[in-house]
Amino acid sequence: IEAEFIATSRIMQLTADRTALVFNIDLNSAIRAMFLVSKRYYTELSVVEKYGLSEFLLKKNNDGTFKHQELAIRLANLFAFYLSDEYELAIKSLHNSDIPKS
Repeated sequence: IEAEFIATSRIMQLTADRTALVFNIDLNSAIRAMFLVSKRYYTELSVVEKYGLSEFLLKKNNDGTFKHQELAIRLANLFAFYLSDEYELAIKSLHNSDIPKS
């Protein structure tokens, strides 16, 4: 049951990341939002903005594992979605829908 809960939680998180990107249409802003809404990463945003995302993601723990592996997986998923036909279709669908535009 715990594994199913974790998998479901991950799917919901990845879906939220994708949804933010579709409505935002700007990859940099979507990534920034991931930091801003996270208790764990909120304070790290200034580091990322100063030194870059890759430098941040390459940080390692004392045991040699990547410190921000979970975030790296989320970002990899977001980048893959951004480069996919599915993203293009979602953007086109959103702009052709009956949603009132501000």
